Amino acid sequence: MLIDGGGLREDRFDIGKNVIAPFLWKKKIRRIDYLVLTHPDPDHLKGLRFIASHFSIGQFWDNGIRTNSEAYQELENTLLRKRIERFTLNENSPPRNIHGVHISFLNPPARSLSTALFPASSFLNNSSLGIKVQFGNIRVLLVGDIEEEGEYRLLREDVPLRADILKIPHHGSLSSSTAHFLQGVSPTYAILSVGKRNIGRLPHPEVIKRYQDLGTTIYRTDHHGAITIRTDGEKIEVKTFLKGQ
Repeated sequence: MLIDGGGLREDRFDIGKNVIAPFLWKKKIRRIDYLVLTHPDPDHLKGLRFIASHFSIGQFWDNGIRTNSEAYQELENTLLRKRIERFTLNENSPPRNIHGVHISFLNPPARSLSTALFPASSFLNNSSLGIKVQFGNIRVLLVGDIEEEGEYRLLREDVPLRADILKIPHHGSLSSSTAHFLQGVSPTYAILSVGKRNIGRLPHPEVIKRYQDLGTTIYRTDHHGAITIRTDGEKIEVKTFLKGQ
């Protein structure tokens, strides 16, 4: 399963072609059983275009929001051309069990999602497809770019958030990782996907402090490079490509 594909606002560098695909090929992976787009922001969407086009794809999952961006239309055309089965998922979607891995869907809310061509950024973020993965006793929470509004909705509705590993929402933005949300998740490890010298100067120091105050161990792609997590359902092993800073 590949969840999101990275991407730059400009098209000068294709992360799908130059980063993700070579990594997968090196691992001798030629087929993606489940290709997942949490929400159609360029930095999550663009890298999936090359993957959808050059790999065998089993299913495509998304949150149901479509845009008229050139990148999205290119991905959509590839899915149609290759007749890839599509599933739109939300909080009411039944969980799946794939080879002993339990997958449940926490977000977006089961409302009529806007298909506006220019949805507000906060709407896109809070409508991110939220996935909880459990193997044995180990739980992983991936909630895309969800912001404060979406985090509080999950808390209000008493969604089971507790997880051992959290992919830090919205790249460590101050608009996410609220204290109440982090207390609900109480992650042992938090994984931050963020580029060096990024435009938003992410992560925000206050967000990092919130994780530190919880005693959570943070791994960051800008410091550690590729982060690999392995589990047998009981123990967690984390390895990083770089030693970090």
